[in-house]
Amino acid sequence: MNTLKNTVFVLLLSLALIGCTREHITNVTPALNETLSLPSSGSARVGQSLTVQVTNIDESRCPSNAICVRYGNVKVAVALSTGTSSQSGTLCLGDCGGQTLRNRDTTNIQLEHNQYKVILTEVKPYPGNAPATTKQTAELIVVK
Repeated sequence: MNTLKNTVFVLLLSLALIGCTREHITNVTPALNETLSLPSSGSARVGQSLTVQVTNIDESRCPSNAICVRYGNVKVAVALSTGTSSQSGTLCLGDCGGQTLRNRDTTNIQLEHNQYKVILTEVKPYPGNAPATTKQTAELIVVK
């Protein structure tokens, strides 16, 4: 009977460990100029030594199923780092204080002697188009 209990325990423990994942880390290593999709607190290595991290997604866009006085915006905080250097920036889509709505945003980040351009193309899902529990992801392109 003890052997059966031990076998069942090991089986359940194995299933529990298999179910554990690290959602916030991307296993794909995209190259520069390729679109990467990262959740808040998610990171990816781009090329050989560059790490891109989405440190925060601040959502305030008007849901697609609502009528709003203003469009709102979504701000994405990113950090780029190499082994010895790290810099951050913020990108914004929607009503970001300018005269036109932004459907794309770009920021330049200097790391050591390299200049990188980070382009935010989209944040998915758009509010109101998916269940509230759906984790948002930022679509980014990094160009050197």
